Amino acid sequence: MLVWIYAIFVLGHGIAHMVYTSLAMGWLPELENQSTWSGASWLLTGTLGLSTTRILGAIFFTAITALFAVTAGALAFKQPWATTWLLWVSIASSVGLILFWDGSLEDLVSKGMIGLAINIGLLIALLVFKFPTV
Repeated sequence: MLVWIYAIFVLGHGIAHMVYTSLAMGWLPELENQSTWSGASWLLTGTLGLSTTRILGAIFFTAITALFAVTAGALAFKQPWATTWLLWVSIASSVGLILFWDGSLEDLVSKGMIGLAINIGLLIALLVFKFPTV
């Protein structure tokens, strides 16, 4: 039962990545103009421009959402490859959150840093506490 709860948590965490996609694509226009979320990347926007950065971020975070969903299903049904996928998708998500962060320390919560903390927690659970076991 605990593995199912954990799998639902992993699924929810994955779905939360769609916030970036929704903002970047203008699907949440009432939030798009928030002063704390710019859609810019500290590394990519200078080279690629804001529009391309947002599109790449939307594609990246949609893929991460799908990978977390597959991983959650694999965890729930105790597939032997589930923990390996959890490891790599958590790392990929963390890299993406850092890469697509705008570099500002203002309002880190709305910029996905809670997601980074969750990824670190998932990695600690997996690598230190060997949880979940499938």
